[in-house]
Amino acid sequence: MNEQEIREQICDVCHKMWQQGWVAANDGNVSVKIGEDLYLATPTGISKSFITPEKLIKINGQGEVLEALEGYRPSSEIKMHLRCYKEREDVRAVVHAHPPTATGYAVAGKSLDEYSMIETVIAIGSIPLTPYGTPSTYEVPDAIAPYLAKHDVLLLQNHGALTVGSDVITAYYRMESLELWAKITINAIILGGSYKKADYHPLGRELVRGNITHAVLIGDTADAIEAALKDEGFTHCVRAGYDFQKAIETARSLAAPGGNVLLSPACASFDMFSDYEARGREFKRIVKDLEPNMA
Repeated sequence: MNEQEIREQICDVCHKMWQQGWVAANDGNVSVKIGEDLYLATPTGISKSFITPEKLIKINGQGEVLEALEGYRPSSEIKMHLRCYKEREDVRAVVHAHPPTATGYAVAGKSLDEYSMIETVIAIGSIPLTPYGTPSTYEVPDAIAPYLAKHDVLLLQNHGALTVGSDVITAYYRMESLELWAKITINAIILGGSYKKADYHPLGRELVRGNITHAVLIGDTADAIEAALKDEGFTHCVRAGYDFQKAIETARSLAAPGGNVLLSPACASFDMFSDYEARGREFKRIVKDLEPNMA
C-alpha cells in the first residue's frame, strides 16, 4: 500500500470514529508507521470529521515535524503513540479514542479482564486498566509501557482507550470490539448475569464488632459474601438459596425474643428482583403475612 492509500485509510478511520460517537470536537488521534523512523499522524485542533489526506502530518520518531501544512502540528498525545512503536516492533498503527461505554469503565477505575465471550478472547483478549497519567505528558507513555508487551487494547484511567495493530484497520477494529464488549458487559451486569465483585470484608468486620447473631444469605453472591464474612471471623451464616420467603422465615426463627430481623442488602439483586423497590415491597409483604399485627 502506498502512502496516499494509507492517508486515505487513516481519514476513513477518523470519520468512522466520529460517526460512532467515539470522539467529539478535537478528541482522539491516529498514527501509522510508514517507514523506518517515519510516521503519519492526525493533527491537533481539528475534528476527526474534517480530516482529509493532505492535513495529516509526517513526523519522525522524536515527534519532530517533517512535512505538514502551514500551522498544522501533531497532537501532544503523540508521545503515547511513539512509545507504542518503541515497545512493539510489530505495531504499525495506533488509535486513541473515547468510546463512551469503554471510557466509562476507565473513569470508574474498572478493567475489562473477564473472559465472558469467546469472540472477545480471540479478537482482543483481556483489557487492563493502566494507571492515570496526566494527558499530554510523559506520564501517559510511562503508564502504558508495562502493559504493551502482552496487550493490544488498553483502558487509560480517567482518559479513554488505546488500541494498536499491524495496520490502522486492525487497530480500528480492536477499538470497535472493545466498545461492543463494554456494552455487552454493562448489559450483563444490569440483567444480573454478573455481580460487581464488591469487597465484602468490611461487612464481615462490622458484623463481628456488632450485636449480630446470624446472617441469612440468598442469591448469586451468597458464596462470595459468606467467604468474606468467614475471613473476618463471622461464622454464623445460613443459606436460603433463592427463596426470599424462606430467608425471612429462617431469620425470624433464629431471632431471640426481642431481637430484630433486618433486610440489609449487600449488593444488587437482579438475579431475584427487577429492582431494589421490588425487593423492599416483597420483604414488607412477607413480614406482614408472618406478623399480621405489625404496621
